[in-house]
Amino acid sequence: MPRNTAAPKAPKAPANDTPAPVGEPAPVATYTKPPKVAPADRRGTSTVQYPVATVHALCIGATHKAGGEAPARKALTALCVGAGVAYNTARTQVQAYLQWRGRCVQAGTVLPHPVPGLALAKGTIVAPGVAA
Repeated sequence: MPRNTAAPKAPKAPANDTPAPVGEPAPVATYTKPPKVAPADRRGTSTVQYPVATVHALCIGATHKAGGEAPARKALTALCVGAGVAYNTARTQVQAYLQWRGRCVQAGTVLPHPVPGLALAKGTIVAPGVAA
């Protein structure tokens, strides 16, 4: 007769014999909805003629204005949306800008300076010392 060579089974855990406390309500978890980050009209279209170029020009200008350090992603996106770029376009292109900037910094490449007097939609001017 063949021998049973299977590993022995682990013993079962003892059953929980303690009854639930009577009269005490079970703890209840509450859900708090996180605040919305995206604007309500984020599916809109850009009101500027060249939204991708506008985002990159604004990001370069904001980085230059901040002394070479890129501002926070949220601030760059808000700046671009305020200039008339659609939210989703701004988000995508700000990400592309930050990746490009990271590669330039890593390689030791000098970042371009904003073009003085470059006028963008809604009277926005990207130049050193001038509010974007």
